Amino acid sequence: KHLYFATHEDDDLIYMTHDIQKDIRDRIDVRVVFLTAGNNCCWRCSGPPRVDSPGEAQSCPGFREAKIKESYALLAAGSETSAWTCEDRSFAGKLVTFCTLDRNPRVSLIFLRLHSCSDTGEGLTQLWNDATGTTVHLPVVDWSINYPEDPDSPEQQVLACNPEGPTYTRTELLAVLQAIMRDESFPAPVRRFSPTRIGSQDPGGGGPVPSPYGNDHDDHEAGARFVLAARDAVASDVDYMFFRGYNTWQTDESAEAENLSPSELTSAFSFFRTYCRPVFEGGFPVEGVGSLERGLTCPYPENVDYTPGDPEGPDLPDPFPYYVEQIRRRYAIAAIQQFEGQLVGFEGAC
Repeated sequence: KHLYFATHEDDDLIYMTHDIQKDIRDRIDVRVVFLTAGNNCCWRCSGPPRVDSPGEAQSCPGFREAKIKESYALLAAGSETSAWTCEDRSFAGKLVTFCTLDRNPRVSLIFLRLHSCSDTGEGLTQLWNDATGTTVHLPVVDWSINYPEDPDSPEQQVLACNPEGPTYTRTELLAVLQAIMRDESFPAPVRRFSPTRIGSQDPGGGGPVPSPYGNDHDDHEAGARFVLAARDAVASDVDYMFFRGYNTWQTDESAEAENLSPSELTSAFSFFRTYCRPVFEGGFPVEGVGSLERGLTCPYPENVDYTPGDPEGPDLPDPFPYYVEQIRRRYAIAAIQQFEGQLVGFEGAC
């Protein structure tokens, strides 16, 4: 049983995709926990995705969750339309959305929907840096709000994070992650999920040792630090693996070597394309950098010349090739608990 944590919906598809796909093919139970709503400063997120506003739809939590479920359904059940059973479950007194794939119940997803806005400093980094553990209250994005049409409206940012809605403190989030690792939910799961591996993004300098690889996004690192702290508290005997992200490829000059086979690349591109494709229906202007600024994270527009299954990937316009480049690379670091002593060899890499 492998338990993965991602800060946003899509971080798993880019940085952990190769391990998750292999786990599912090997019939290993996989559970992925998404910490934030990926709402990118609380833009309009009410109702179904707005296909006439692709940039807006992509930053919508409802859209992100729907497309993540379609991606996993295609991979684990053979069809994007395979049904999920979703319900509210309580972990450490906080309700989260818990979804199980009907045709393959080995696959489950958990959504915490925490607010995320790097522009204003609100999010996991702010929560992690609260030394008291109780001063900062990070809200949960409220889907029931009918947001204004203008995605830049200051009223929308206030409305989307309902001040009277549920919130998390640093202490509460750690307690929830610990409860998820122990599978302490109500109603009780049909099968207890006791992970044999816990995976997260790169904690950076907040990890066991200072990262020599360069920085990732602040909220990626903060999310991983929460996971690592929770794991150390309640599951220190469980193997832990963190997956490097942006620092595997920033430019061609600083890139790590590509290390995936053509078949692995084909599978990874297909998995990620399922998540991205509908954003671009209707002829989205891919070269319009201004329209891409609103949280659009998918590098597979329909008007790019790309043949599905081509391991070379699409020919992408600058400045957004990095997701494809990062998918081409898997760099993960593991803490293996069953052994004592120093690991040496590995062609001088360790």
